[in-house]
Amino acid sequence: PVAHSDGDDGDGRADRVAAHDRLADPKPKHVVRQVLLGLSVLALVGYLLYSAVEEVRKGSSSADALKSLSPWWLVGILAGSIVVMLITTGTTAAPLPRISFQAAFLSQHASQAVGNLVPGPSAMAVRFSMLRSYGVSGDEFARATITVSLVTVIATSAMPLLGLVALALLGAEDSGASSMLPVAIGATVFAVIVTVLTAAMLRSERVTVSLANALHAAEAWLRRLLRRKPHPDPGVSGALAEREHLLQGLRESGKRVVGFVLLLYWANGLLVVLCLWATGVPYSRLGIIAGLAVYTIGRLSTLVQVTPGGVGVVEFAYTAAYTAYLGQEWQSKVFAGILLYRLGTYALPTVVGMVAGGIWALTARRDYREERLLHEAGLDSPVVPSTTEESDG
Repeated sequence: PVAHSDGDDGDGRADRVAAHDRLADPKPKHVVRQVLLGLSVLALVGYLLYSAVEEVRKGSSSADALKSLSPWWLVGILAGSIVVMLITTGTTAAPLPRISFQAAFLSQHASQAVGNLVPGPSAMAVRFSMLRSYGVSGDEFARATITVSLVTVIATSAMPLLGLVALALLGAEDSGASSMLPVAIGATVFAVIVTVLTAAMLRSERVTVSLANALHAAEAWLRRLLRRKPHPDPGVSGALAEREHLLQGLRESGKRVVGFVLLLYWANGLLVVLCLWATGVPYSRLGIIAGLAVYTIGRLSTLVQVTPGGVGVVEFAYTAAYTAYLGQEWQSKVFAGILLYRLGTYALPTVVGMVAGGIWALTARRDYREERLLHEAGLDSPVVPSTTEESDG
């Protein structure tokens, strides 16, 4: 839900008040459902962590790899994880230049922590509510979300073919890399289809309407197959609105978004390779180019996350990809390295995000209470210096 209210005044005060009211007074059934989902995910995460610990305990190579980690490797991996978190913040700030980096950091990582623990669209709802408290309108949020999501999908699905070309140039065709070829080709075809359809939608409203109708027909067929009542609305108006959001988002921040998305993509790849080196995979077997090339295959697991934060799926995908390239004899060290990587990109951001949510609750909510009193009194709301950057003009 990203449409702004008709009663919004010039500075978005009414929208922010309404957003906070919805966040503060959720429906009881919704709360119960989210709590139950959250507990289920916590149980899943606990089981996966237990399984990982048992795997490390049973496999001497994995246990030895983690036990023999040098403190300098740990410092380097921690620094790399922090850099990845900062670049991730950039993907939120790039399409929203009016907000400060601090506001983007708090919103991004608090919502990511929710997404890492609670299934469904909970992370997006939390990010929307938090950004509204910083003066971001519904239209701005929609443009930013659609633009970043589209660029991320195209980049993630297009890179595997580049990775396979790099492996071929390195002479790795006999190392198991050939088994990744169907995956890379499939991902590239998907990227081409998404790019062509997006370009056609941006050029023509008629294509947008036709695609919306086709998707509605496919959804209706699937719902009938599952014996569920189809939705009567094909969503044409929503598709046209998203088209306008994407057009404006690409015009306003397309270059910045592409830059940060690609920077984040390769920063994650470097961190994966660093973790594998730290756990004993030698540079002679996994150079930087080969490591990044294999990463492009494993990264596909993040496109569709069937579990919150990709828990379980991401670890399996990366371990399978690097084991296919290196060979089964390296599986224990690869598993240890991927586990270390996920501690830096899943566990650490989740903890940081919880702290970020607490900071936001103490600052933004206090500003909201003051703003609401002024709004109810019919007075103008003061500008909060800590939430928006000052204009040069």
